[in-house]
Amino acid sequence: MLPSHAEYRSNLVIATGHRAEALSRQGDYASALPLYTWLLTDETDPAMRAGITARIRALTMVAALRDMRDQFDRAGPHAPPSELVSSVYAQIPEATAATTCVFFHIEKFDARLMGQLRGRSGDQIDLRDVLRDSVKAARLTNPTCRVVILTDRHTALPQMDGAQIVRLPLQSDRLIYEKTLAYYALALSARLTGPIVYLDTDICVNRSFSDLDFTPFDIALTYRSDPDLPEMPVNEGVILASSSAAASRFFGLCLGIHDLVCAAAPVRERYAFDIGTWWGPQLSIAAFCDWQVPPKRAEIDDIRGLRCRFLPCEQYNFTPSEMPIRAHLTDKWIVHFKGPRKHWMAHYLAQYQS
Repeated sequence: MLPSHAEYRSNLVIATGHRAEALSRQGDYASALPLYTWLLTDETDPAMRAGITARIRALTMVAALRDMRDQFDRAGPHAPPSELVSSVYAQIPEATAATTCVFFHIEKFDARLMGQLRGRSGDQIDLRDVLRDSVKAARLTNPTCRVVILTDRHTALPQMDGAQIVRLPLQSDRLIYEKTLAYYALALSARLTGPIVYLDTDICVNRSFSDLDFTPFDIALTYRSDPDLPEMPVNEGVILASSSAAASRFFGLCLGIHDLVCAAAPVRERYAFDIGTWWGPQLSIAAFCDWQVPPKRAEIDDIRGLRCRFLPCEQYNFTPSEMPIRAHLTDKWIVHFKGPRKHWMAHYLAQYQS
């Protein structure tokens, strides 16, 4: 028996959705966009319409930005932030470490962006406790690592497991941009020798970096397979560099792209705020790799003179969906407690010592 018109229409919608998603994963946004637009005309559920609309807006922005790739390719490294570099140089003695873990924390980050964040129990989360837990996890899994915390001149931070606190003359109105600028200054100072791992402060390092071979790459980035975030295929919460020289070139190039991305009309249409406060650096990293991650590009690829390795978030920047049990996550290098998951960090850290 032939299917009814309603059944045929339903099957067509499902097939079109699968095809649109496949094209989006392949980076063929020009072919995916008309399919999503057709799906929007057929969809009546408000939540589904909102999701499709968000996907269309994201793909439209990425397609327009990819048309600017020649401008991004011509963008040179950002000018060295001389004052920041001098400040880093004066505070950090040169020393060799097996690995250096770098964190960034500013008090106004709490107040402006995360101050109302609550855990799943409803309790307020103090991001200084989150940072302390991140430092402890890094120390427990990598006892010989060096830990550096970059901050401004005003944030009150207690000493944390021997971490070196470096105070810089930072502006707090573009927090995430300033974080990248601080990373750039630290790399340019060349005070760190050996591999460097740049980490968000809501992360628990789960394994020893001594087991990770840094020699095949200059920079390693963690990529996500989530088709709902085509504009940000790389998560900047974990960045690995084989040396200060590699890190300085990478962050310099990304900052050189940053201003172009922020000023681009598609970005200003997509976001109603200055993306330097939040999404700008992540979009700049996406532009750096032309929004191409595996399987669309090789796991190790040469990008603008840097050997870049792409590591799957599922293993190297894992975000749990429920209270994690460490014994079940032995293959994960890093566990990332995004958003309200930060409330789970203390419980997870306690499992390191049990």
